[in-house]
Amino acid sequence: MPGEVPSETVLPLIEEGLSLDTRSVETGRVRVSRTTEVVEEVLRETLRSSHAEVERRAVGQTVTEAPRVR
Repeated sequence: MPGEVPSETVLPLIEEGLSLDTRSVETGRVRVSRTTEVVEEVLRETLRSSHAEVERRAVGQTVTEAPRVR
C-alpha cells in the first residue's frame, strides 16, 4: 500500500582490494594482469539506524558515462 514503510531493506556491501607484486625483468616491456574475486553473502540484520556514510576514492580515470547500477 502507498505510504507503508518496507519491513526489510537489503543493502549491498562492496569491498575492493589490491595485491601488487613486482619483479625485475629486462625485456623492455611491461605485462599487467588483473584478477577479480567475487564473494556474495546474505546478511539478516535489523536496521537500527537510518544513517549512512559514503566514502569516495579517486581512481585516476576520466568518467565518460555513469556506471550501471549494481
